[in-house]
Amino acid sequence: SFVKEERATSLAKELKNYFEDVYITITETPNEKYFRVRVGQFETRKEAIQIAEKLSKMGFNVLITSP
Repeated sequence: SFVKEERATSLAKELKNYFEDVYITITETPNEKYFRVRVGQFETRKEAIQIAEKLSKMGFNVLITSP
């Protein structure tokens, strides 16, 4: 997550070179707004894990979530 939207936008643009379905979500707390870069909607958990492993090898911290 980023506090600055520009940083999230920059990362999303970079990731779109490697992955489909890259997007930004916004989470607001009482004190701050956060911009989270997300990758995917996946059909299976296995598919999500494969992409997570690629992102991890690229140096990103990864969290797999369920809808």
